[in-house]
Amino acid sequence: LSGDQDLGRFLSVRFRAPLGATVRGREATSYFISGGKGGFLAVDNDTEWIYQYPIAEGVDSEALRHDVPRLVGLVRDAAGIPDLAVEITDTMLWRMDACVADSFRAGRLLLAGDSAHQTPPTGGHGMNVGIADAQTLAWQLAAVIQGQAGAALLDAYTAERRPVAVAVVARSRGNAGRAYGIEDELLLGTGYAPAPALPEGAYAPAATPGRRLPHADLDGGGSALDVEWGRARLLIAGGVARWAEAVGSLAPASHAELAVVSLTEGEWASAALLKRAELAPGEALLVRPDGVVAARAAADEPVGWLSQAVGAMLRG
Repeated sequence: LSGDQDLGRFLSVRFRAPLGATVRGREATSYFISGGKGGFLAVDNDTEWIYQYPIAEGVDSEALRHDVPRLVGLVRDAAGIPDLAVEITDTMLWRMDACVADSFRAGRLLLAGDSAHQTPPTGGHGMNVGIADAQTLAWQLAAVIQGQAGAALLDAYTAERRPVAVAVVARSRGNAGRAYGIEDELLLGTGYAPAPALPEGAYAPAATPGRRLPHADLDGGGSALDVEWGRARLLIAGGVARWAEAVGSLAPASHAELAVVSLTEGEWASAALLKRAELAPGEALLVRPDGVVAARAAADEPVGWLSQAVGAMLRG
């Protein structure tokens, strides 16, 4: 692991208290309390809450977590309501780390989620990064197990996911100890080379290689992100005949899960996606099973491009 450990220690206190009326009209996910008193996490913004209490150096944390009267007092003090009715239901001690594994793979051992990166909760990105780990690893493992790719593809897992984890952990680490906002769109813009790990500035949907295919409404209803993924797709701005023939010329293993679809007709028809992806007639996007754009083809691209693009996708 590389990074910083034991940046802080905290006691999570799960409790019930009638605070719904207190926050009504200004509901939020997190409530930060000045004066070094930690903050509240809303479970239902009514009666179910979690208090994150920072434990000072020298405090007996085990004794504190079992001292119910003191915990009730801490919650009341943080809420600013001396006579608040509080029921403590659970407690958990935890420490804040900001670390990333040096590699996410060692032979048949593959890391994902908290085993690969310990992300400070200041920003709310840890679970999102872990889910994206699994999404990437799932299609790469499937391709190797099904014989579509060699085991070397799994080395690309570290190369892709580790820079994202490093960037997100650094952003979250920087949030610790200062006021910050929840960046809901931050991870929508994450990317793999040649795209940057994190975008600079505000999120802007794009369909460039290395970026996740953006949301766009389908003409028939729903979103391009609502369709069942788990397979690679070649999205065509026009008819599919030319490219369907090219798929047939690929090695059987490599095209077994490659679907060719038109963005101008059928289930995938989407004027919105054509515009958002800036696809001119005849152009195409090769999209991986995890929804990341692998390559982009010009309208006059020779059909041999597809074999090269699929091969590069499966090599990582």
